[in-house]
Amino acid sequence: MFEDDNENIPIRLTPWDVFAVVTNLVLDIVISFAKFLSAITYMLTNQADVVDAQKAFHDDVVRTIETITEGE
Repeated sequence: MFEDDNENIPIRLTPWDVFAVVTNLVLDIVISFAKFLSAITYMLTNQADVVDAQKAFHDDVVRTIETITEGE
């Protein structure tokens, strides 16, 4: 901004600068929390799908074993 090296210009923060930094920090924290909850929801949904798939596979195996043993 100023290229004069002979003059020391103090850096002043206005209340709006502090407000902008605090608002940005709060926004980043809220976004991180939302992404964390989204990831947890995705993991729980995926785990439920895996459990359902394992249950269906187990039921299919039980039916196959019953068919084989009854056929003999």
